[in-house]
Amino acid sequence: MSPTLSVQQAHVIGDVKYIVTPPQGKRIGLALGIQDITDATNEIRGIATDRGRRFFLVGSYQWAHLGVTDDKGGLGAFAGAEWPLTDNVDLIAEYITRPTFILLKPTSSKVNFNLGARITPRSVPNLRIDLAAIGDSRFDFGFSFSYRFKP
Repeated sequence: MSPTLSVQQAHVIGDVKYIVTPPQGKRIGLALGIQDITDATNEIRGIATDRGRRFFLVGSYQWAHLGVTDDKGGLGAFAGAEWPLTDNVDLIAEYITRPTFILLKPTSSKVNFNLGARITPRSVPNLRIDLAAIGDSRFDFGFSFSYRFKP
């Protein structure tokens, strides 16, 4: 019998992304950053989660995104796509080999697939809200928001 653990608490995870070159026309965009700056998801209630701080590099071209991540556990990769549904709502899909969400061993999957919506409210155009169904051997729901600072 495998032990299982249910985490009934939320964790605030801070990320920083710097857009080196934004995607425009036929030009590929490039961004780099750090996820989970405080390393909050590295250990939950004394149990290692195989998550935590990681560095990433992302390339974007029109609707497609490809990237790599690096952390103390090794390299990971992800692919994503984004399609506009309305002028302020996009459909998003992502496949990630080393998920950033809190997944506890031994019951969690090593990969996940996310499908959801990215909303940019008209009243706050630099705010982005992501709502997604997260598939990692079972389905959960994720929520995140971010703000883009422009010079």
